[in-house]
Amino acid sequence: MVGFIFSPRWFYGIDIVFEIFIAMITFLIANYGYRYYRISRDKRYKYFSLAFMLIGFSFISKILTNFSIYYEVLKTLDFGFITITTKTIQVSDVLFSMGFFLFRVLLLSAFLLLLFVYEDVRSKKIKTLLIYYLLLTTFFSQYVFFIFHLNAALLLFMLFINAYENYIKKATKSSSIVALCFLTLTISQIVFIFSAINKLAYVIAEALQLFGFSLLLYDYATVSRDEKR
Repeated sequence: MVGFIFSPRWFYGIDIVFEIFIAMITFLIANYGYRYYRISRDKRYKYFSLAFMLIGFSFISKILTNFSIYYEVLKTLDFGFITITTKTIQVSDVLFSMGFFLFRVLLLSAFLLLLFVYEDVRSKKIKTLLIYYLLLTTFFSQYVFFIFHLNAALLLFMLFINAYENYIKKATKSSSIVALCFLTLTISQIVFIFSAINKLAYVIAEALQLFGFSLLLYDYATVSRDEKR
């Protein structure tokens, strides 16, 4: 059980609050994208909306998993009986495996879908090959934790490059915020890798992740305000 938890004990629950906020942001943006799809009927907005919906559900899965694990750990620490501790480990192993598997699948699928949208990838062969590679390297490796965050960082970095090129062309405040968001999220995934070594890295990564998505919220609020004028 202890090996499953990368958060310092004082941070238990705080990361859940962070991720609830992130889920709310992504659902807001998903709704925004879907509204644009209904107006324009442009499928890119449809997939954009779906991608952020997947991100939201991925964090809900992680929230529920973390909540269950933290509850079991704290309960064990309170009572300290050997029999309860043994049962807790067995239950939490299953919760961790199922919950975080779903989290990884949904999050990587969302990032890959966003990349398809931004890069305008239409070839089914390329899409299938990328999905196959992502699944193979992420879920069939003995270094699952490391490879997952590395793949997430690579996808986000490609999204950052696309967003940065868009910023160079448009030079708008909104495009700069989006580029900074993807750069921050890329760095957060890299820092997550080191949380297996140092628990403080987990705190830093969570804070960076929250900041990255908060930038999207700011951009969403700014664009929504401008539309009402």
